[in-house]
Amino acid sequence: MKSMQTHVLIVVHVQLNVQQELFLRANRFFYQVIMKKALL
Repeated sequence: MKSMQTHVLIVVHVQLNVQQELFLRANRFFYQVIMKKALL
């Protein structure tokens, strides 16, 4: 039972990290697009 809880925690932790990484990449991408439009 305990190993199952640990496994679930690891999966949730990994998913949160992946979402955060995707969020940061999207932010960087949108930031670059906005900056290019601002310069033009």
